Amino acid sequence: MKAFHLVLAMAWPVIAGAQVEAVYTDAEAANKARLLIEEAHALHARVTEICSDPNATGLLYQVAEEVVRKLDDWPDHYRKRQALTSYHACRQSMVDVQTYAYACAQGGFKGGAEKYMQRRWTEDTASCDQAIRASELSQGHGN
Repeated sequence: MKAFHLVLAMAWPVIAGAQVEAVYTDAEAANKARLLIEEAHALHARVTEICSDPNATGLLYQVAEEVVRKLDDWPDHYRKRQALTSYHACRQSMVDVQTYAYACAQGGFKGGAEKYMQRRWTEDTASCDQAIRASELSQGHGN
């Protein structure tokens, strides 16, 4: 048993270090953000398409759950997340879609709520696009 603990004690730093080493490069982080915002735009368009249909409540909840799955793919480990800090607005855009889908499903997408959610969506997607463009320019991939 002592030998097992000794082997485990010696191997643990190597195993733990291998997991921590998987940090996104700037290009990988920008690509992950780009993919997330593309998915957010597609899901937002889907919600807009079905929001006013009173029979689409189930579909709206499905979109909201799809957003949850996409957000679960966004890293939460601090070292991986650190590379994605510049792209917080991209993640927030996906949260905006989730809020939009739930509001439509519950009939609450009206008046002031509608204006507020549309403003948040516009601001967050613009900030995301700006962060991605800045990354592309800094990496020498600008037009």
